[in-house]
Amino acid sequence: MSTVNDHCRLVRAKNAGPFRLTVDCFCKDDDAYATLVDVLDVQRVATALNADPDTVSRFTLADLNVVKFGLQRPVVQGSVGDRDLHGAQWAHVVANLTVDAPAALKSIASLTLVVKEYDEAIEWYTSKLDFVLKEDTSMGSKRWVVLSTSDAGPDLVLARASDARQSARVGDQTGGRVAFFLHTRDFNGDVQRFSERGVRFLESPRQESYGQVVVFEDLYGNQWDLLQPS
Repeated sequence: MSTVNDHCRLVRAKNAGPFRLTVDCFCKDDDAYATLVDVLDVQRVATALNADPDTVSRFTLADLNVVKFGLQRPVVQGSVGDRDLHGAQWAHVVANLTVDAPAALKSIASLTLVVKEYDEAIEWYTSKLDFVLKEDTSMGSKRWVVLSTSDAGPDLVLARASDARQSARVGDQTGGRVAFFLHTRDFNGDVQRFSERGVRFLESPRQESYGQVVVFEDLYGNQWDLLQPS
């Protein structure tokens, strides 16, 4: 089982003035950066540092492969009770957080999306959203069609509707609610690219406490969140 430190060239902590601290994770490469973006969220780091999550901020710097956290000092620098004048000891806690999930932990491997026709769905998701066709195997009257993104996450299994009941669910698998959540590390770039490719957005991009988000719909009307977490 690996730790944050195994994925980084350096994990450091330092003061950001007398009232706050920063913890910086300088990742070894793009893959290590993607891994830490997935596993190091505000709640987990706040719990490890015994901090109030509302006082912790996360910053992801993809160009530098850096995941950075800012948090409030438990005591003012140099005041009575300050046992870490330079704020350096906090790095040790974050560096030793585990990254790999325990072997017994289960995960969702794939999700089913009901479609009208396989080929039109494959074309739309690969050309509009940059999904990758992972598998397309004939199974007699059906096909086993699996799409994936370049990032870790469950695969999307395309299932062609085979009767009236299933056809009624095409484009409405969740009764009008957002059905799927597509994470990105380049929110503004993806919004521009998707728009140029004809993807229909249902609102303007907005900033929420959890990140940048915008709702779009696929070729059948299923609603998706495009989301870059904070």
